[in-house]
Amino acid sequence: MRNLAVNGLVALASVVLVLVIFEAFLVWDNRRPQLEPTRLELGGREFRFFERPEALSDLRNAAAVIGDSFTAGEACGDGRSYPSHLDRIARENGYPHRFVNLGVPGADPFMYLQVVEGLIATGRAPSAAVVTLYNNDIELTCSACSYLERVRADRRFSSEDIARLEAFCAACTKTSNSPSGHYGPLRRAHSWLWKNVYVYALFRDAFVRLGMQFGWNIGFGRTAYPALWQDHAGLEFKLVEFALAGTRDALRAAGAARPLVVIYPDVQNIRKDNVYYSIYQGVERRLSQSLGLTVRSGYPAFLAGRNAGPSMPFSLVDDHPSCKAHEIFARWVFNAANEKHIDPTLRRVRTRMAP
Repeated sequence: MRNLAVNGLVALASVVLVLVIFEAFLVWDNRRPQLEPTRLELGGREFRFFERPEALSDLRNAAAVIGDSFTAGEACGDGRSYPSHLDRIARENGYPHRFVNLGVPGADPFMYLQVVEGLIATGRAPSAAVVTLYNNDIELTCSACSYLERVRADRRFSSEDIARLEAFCAACTKTSNSPSGHYGPLRRAHSWLWKNVYVYALFRDAFVRLGMQFGWNIGFGRTAYPALWQDHAGLEFKLVEFALAGTRDALRAAGAARPLVVIYPDVQNIRKDNVYYSIYQGVERRLSQSLGLTVRSGYPAFLAGRNAGPSMPFSLVDDHPSCKAHEIFARWVFNAANEKHIDPTLRRVRTRMAP
């Protein structure tokens, strides 16, 4: 028994040592610059932008690039996010206006709307905007609750939709407006481990990938997103539609151009057999028709890109795009904007700036 116990302890110590060494490697693999965000209060809420304060003081003749952490590009540091590359490409091509990084880590479509409305209310209305979606933007979050009255007045939402949203918002109130009304103790523990223990994040991501491969759906998180994006009559999809329509209308009322909507693809599996490839094609068609906007899935940026690889995450445990992926995506967004959307706005800006 003594030998068995000793062998067990040795085996456990070996496993722990391996995990500690692997954790140390992952910490090194995820090293990133320390950036000081610019804090702005918009609509009674504070937002953190990884953009210079002077760039945010006046957005006339500027295109706001709005999105979440994929847009913010904080892991790549100053000048290497996709909005930064977009701004550089615009200057290299002689465009007189600039692109400003308004990505907010953890944001969602209703927060994008809050940012736009807040900028307009504080006299910072941009001339144009690029709204960047990612797969987790389909998840129902507590941000939608601040627009509950507007949703109630929208005929697209059925009484069942309203009842479900009201119940969700009641849960948000009980959890002190956490990101999700389902943010209970288990999910809080998971979120803490995911943010602070890289080995846990690695195993969690491996489980999620396996779940998506076999079509498992645990009801929230990445396994649930594909079905929600496909259900265009579902509450989650209609809320994304609602928030984008609000962003479009707010910009139009401020005299800005219609926003261009782009979808940043899953950079872990950049192939046509990725479940999102065909799903986003359907999203393109639906949102383009219902909103009258140019909506583009970003998969062609990488499938046709000479420098793109089949997988371009930032690190082994960080699903955000690598700095090279940001550069590739920026070039594609610039071409899409110039061809489909923003060029007329730029011509208008040139006229306005001419002596």
